[in-house]
Formats: sequence, C-alpha cells, structure tokens
Amino acid sequence: MAAFHDEFEQWTTPKTFLAVLLLTILLAAGLGWGQTRLRGVPGGGVGILDSQIYYSGEQAYQHLQDLGEDGRKIYKGLLFLDLAFAPVYPLFIAVGFGLVWKRFIPGEKRLWKLIPFLFLVTICDWLENILILATLYAYPQHLLLVPDVAGFMTTAKWLFLIFNLALLAIGTGYSIAQRHSPSRRAPPTASS
Repeated sequence: MAAFHDEFEQWTTPKTFLAVLLLTILLAAGLGWGQTRLRGVPGGGVGILDSQIYYSGEQAYQHLQDLGEDGRKIYKGLLFLDLAFAPVYPLFIAVGFGLVWKRFIPGEKRLWKLIPFLFLVTICDWLENILILATLYAYPQHLLLVPDVAGFMTTAKWLFLIFNLALLAIGTGYSIAQRHSPSRRAPPTASS
C-alpha cells in the first residue's frame, strides 16, 4: 500500500489536475446535455434515478414507465456515459486533495491512505448503473430485486461520496492546523 501512496503522490501534479479537470468537465457536460435531451421528451421531466437518494424497485419501474420509450433510450445512453464518468470524478477529487496536501502539508503520509476509499464511490456507481441498465434492457419485464439493489447502491454511492469528502476535508483542515500551530513551531532563539 505504501508503494501506491508514493506513486499516487508523484502522479499528483498541476498538469495531471488540469487533464483530469478537463475530462471531468467534458463528461459532466455530456451528462448534462443528455439530461437536457431527456427533459425534452414526453415524461423525461422525471429525470434520472441516479440523482435520487433512494428508490424502491416499485418506484424505479414507475419512473421507467413515466420516461416512456424515447426517455428510456436516452437514459440508457446516459448510463453508459456515467460508467465512464464514475472513476473520473473521484480521481478529480483525489488529485485535487493531493495537490492541497503537497502544498500545505508536505510529507504528511497518513492522509494519502484515504485516497483508495474515494473509489468505493466508483464501485457503487458502476454497480448502480449496471443494475439500472439491466432493469432498462429487461423492461417491461420486472426483475426480482435488481432495481431494489440499484436503489441501495445509489444510496451507498451518495453516502460514500459525502463521507469521503467530509473525511478528506476534516483531515486536511486538521493536518494544516497541526502543521501551523504555535506548539509545532520552533521556539524563538535568544538572538530573535
């Protein structure tokens, strides 16, 4: 695990941050464009399941029915794009925090151990998307438990994202405060 942290720390550069930022913006713009198209079809105003905190299987099927056939086609495309987006936004967050750590708390190794946990969001997001896609491809046939598990994965995705961001922000703030606290500074010398 130490090798991962060292490698990731070396990889965390302003150039990498800008590349990941650009990719994040492009994918987010694609998702935004797709959601705008979805809102333009009859029934598309209901949006996507991914943005909800939780939904049951029954709610998911009602949602898919409300989308209509055109809305479901657009939603499938959005989900495939979201499969690509799922690892990108946690990477953007990780590189961003890494740059802050390198600048304000160089040499702090404990925080780098949190980076892999960001990618639990990716796993939940991928599972959510795959399960919703399975539900969409089987529609109008109802799959037993698949959309219910997708709803659970959606909730897990949001909880991991919120928890990880909070943990990273608190850890960063604490480490910066510790690094710059008066008790950590060298005592003044007699010549000062």
